[in-house]
This record gives sequence, C-alpha cells and structure tokens, in this order.
Amino acid sequence: GSWFIEVGLGDSGCGNGMWQPYSEKYTTDIMTHEIGHVLGFDHVNDPDSIMYPTAINWEYGNVETQKTLTTGYGYFQPICTSKDVTTFDWHVSSDDPTYGFDVYFVPSVNEFDKWADGEPFNYFEGDGCFAENMLSVGGTCEGVNQDSGLLIIMGDDASEPLTEITLNLQENNSEFTDDSSNSEKSSPNQNSNDVILVDTTFALYVDPQQKFSIKYPSNWIMDDTDYGGLKVNFFNDNDWTAQIYVIDYGDVDYTGFSESKILEDIISYEQEFCDGTTFLNDDLICYDFVVYVSDNIQLDSGQNAYLVGYESTYQYSGSEGVEYPTTTILAEIHDGSNSWTVYAEVDTEYRELFGDILIESISSFEVNTSGANSYPTITNSIPIPIPIPQPDIITSTGTATLSETSVNVSSGQSENVKIYGIISNVDKSTRVSITYTYPDWTTDGGTIFTTDTGVYETYLNLDKNSQIGNYEILVTAKGKILGSLNLQVNDKILESNPF
Repeated sequence: GSWFIEVGLGDSGCGNGMWQPYSEKYTTDIMTHEIGHVLGFDHVNDPDSIMYPTAINWEYGNVETQKTLTTGYGYFQPICTSKDVTTFDWHVSSDDPTYGFDVYFVPSVNEFDKWADGEPFNYFEGDGCFAENMLSVGGTCEGVNQDSGLLIIMGDDASEPLTEITLNLQENNSEFTDDSSNSEKSSPNQNSNDVILVDTTFALYVDPQQKFSIKYPSNWIMDDTDYGGLKVNFFNDNDWTAQIYVIDYGDVDYTGFSESKILEDIISYEQEFCDGTTFLNDDLICYDFVVYVSDNIQLDSGQNAYLVGYESTYQYSGSEGVEYPTTTILAEIHDGSNSWTVYAEVDTEYRELFGDILIESISSFEVNTSGANSYPTITNSIPIPIPIPQPDIITSTGTATLSETSVNVSSGQSENVKIYGIISNVDKSTRVSITYTYPDWTTDGGTIFTTDTGVYETYLNLDKNSQIGNYEILVTAKGKILGSLNLQVNDKILESNPF
C-alpha cells in the first residue's frame, strides 16, 4: 500500500568498465518520470514527453580519470554519449612542473593506433579541440562523434620517470543547460526557515577562451556572461545563500614582494573595497570587515595561491536596514604578471554547511599553463573539419523479437521468454536498453551489451508470482527504438478452472 522510488545515480555501461555518475539533470529527469507514475500518469508515445517509456538522451556528469604515463607514451580516453554528434567539455593536467604534453580530440581510437605506428593521425581542428606543449589545459570541443575521445601524447623529456595525468570529461548539450541567470539577484536569502540543500557532486566548467577551468556544485545556477573582469558566477539558488565567482584582474605588479607582503596587499584591497562601497555606486554597503585567515596554499593542480578569509556585513539596495553577515574565502592565483581571483561567499549562518564544497571548488581552479617543448620533431597530425550536428531521428537500427508472445504460468513451473535481435553498426560501447511495463503499469528494465556482430539476447523470467496480463517491452539502442513488443501472460490454473 506504499510507494517508493529507487533511482540509479550512474552505471558501468560505457564499455570501459568504470562506473560513471549520471549528470544531475539526467538523474532529475529520471526521478520526475517516476514521480509521474506515482501520480498516476501512464507512458506516452511522444519522445518529447517526460512520460516517454525510455530516456532517449542519457548523459553522464563529470568523469575524472588519472593515468600514470612516461616519456614517449600516449593514452586514449573515449567519450560516452547517446548522441551521434555532441559537444564535450574537457580538461587535462600534468604533475610535471616543466615538460608539456599534447592533447587532441580525435574521431576514434584508430587515430591512437596510427600515432603508435608512427603514422599521421586525424584530429578535430575547432577551437577547444586540441592543444600542444601544455602542463594544464582545457576546452570545449563541438561536433564530436560517438567513437571520439581524447588522445594525450607525452614528449621525450620529463622531470621524473613517471608523470601523473588527470583528465576530466563532461558532455555539454544545450538541452541539458540551465539558462537561469542572476539578472534578478540582489541579495542572499535571509529566511533561515528555508530548507538549504547542499549538492556534493561537481560539474566541470571550462572557460570559452581556454584560460582556466573550475569545478562547481552540479545543480547550481551558472551565469557565464563575460562582464569584463568577472568571467563566471555560480549560485546555489536565485536568492543565493552561497556563491562562487571568478575574476580576472589582469596585470598586477608584485615584483620583489614577499609572500607576506602580497597577502597584506590582498587584505588591504578587500578592506578598502568594503569600506568604500555605497548604495549609489555599488548597490550595497559593507562594514564590520574582519580577517580570520591568510596563508599561501597549493591548489589541486599544484599551482600556488594566496588564500584570504574574512567576515563582513552587507546591506543591499532595496532592502536597506537588513543586515547580511557574510563569510568570504578567496584564492588569488598568479599566472606570470596576470592575477586571477576565485571568490566564495556564503551567508555566515551557513558557513559550516557549505564550507567543504566551497573549499573543494576553489581548490579545483586551474589556470591553463604551457610547458617546455620536449619533442625532437613535429607531431604528425592532420586537422579534420568539425562534423555538422544532425537532428536526432527516432528510427529502427535493428531488430527486436520475442521467442513467445503468449505464455501460461502456474504454481509448479516457470517460463523464460527470450528477447533477442541484432543491431547494425555496433561498436564496443553499444548497449541495448530494455524497459518492461507490467500489467499494473509499473516499470522496470536493464541494459545489456551486444556481441561484436551486433547480436543481443536476454530473458524475462516468469513464475507463479508474476503479474497476469499484458507486458509491454520497449527495446532501444543509441536513443533509437528497435522494437515495441507485447507479451500476454496467462494463469494456467484459471484457464482450466475459471471457477
């Protein structure tokens, strides 16, 4: 008499055997679909409806991989997508402080094999699809196909015998993009009775100009409008309780300054900004500025940063007289003479609640940096045009068949109904999704892989506890329907003695 919903948060079905998390948006869509059933909604035949029987465009979240390589070696990291053509955000970094690597988005693992054989290989030529002689770099590569992936090539020199490479990959589709903005945001939410949710899963943001990358809580609102110095802003909700933003301050001359002097200057700048704010010029006022920490730290990338934490109180235009005690943590990173600052601000009441994820986001900030060229010759590589994305069309790409369309079950025996078929143009990541809709309209399902020739099969086990009536079985692969099958399950005892 009670309902419950169970939703998977990821799977190992991408062909590389590694468990990968679903994106926050995809998981939300699954939950919304299941809530629809609880509310009494049935499946519909419209692929654009949330109540369509299967999720056509599944999507993973940020997938981070670490690999240990050495000089002269290469590595291929495949993508995982349900789309024929898509866009991926990516970032690669090395723990070598001096010698760089090359990275290319290539159309398939065959290009890695070509490189290994000393032959020219193809790669996507678009902005954000490749980089050479880098210690840390990221981009957004558009128009990549399902078999694509990142090819990382090490040079002939390294600072240590082994180099650790960290890769981040995340699909970036416009239909999964939250286009909310902070255009109406004026002040943090002061209603302490609201339930504050803290997301501990992270998405990857890569600057469109490929200057930096940062991880942020995956369900936060993002405003990536370039306001000049302010490059990107993330909020936990429209009436923010916590926010993270990145500012490019440009050239700052710290020549000859000690670490303590640089920290003093940062604190002085922040206090002067607080003391100088006015409603007329800044739409806020700031006071009660108190520093509680200042230190030189190392980010996850190994890059140095100057960390300052302080508390202050804000009043915002439109709500004058209402005080917002705020805790700010900032990290300033120097790239040559250029200065970047990552700010994390939180309503002081929720400082402990958000503290860990704010620090994790700040620590993930990475400025793209180049390394020394360790290649004796130019890498053989051939740029290829970016494929033009095509609209998804729901069509059959194979077959789906039942071994029986009607079965009888009784207390003494069980029946196994085979679901099988074949798919054309398979690859090592091709998987078949099977969704069962039972006579009471509840649903279940699973995923199986094909053989190298595209053949697949699985079994539906039926016994005395199985529901009696019509079973709808939807078979899909790569977002396309292979077949919609119907199985009638009858009670053998009732048939022979209906009274």
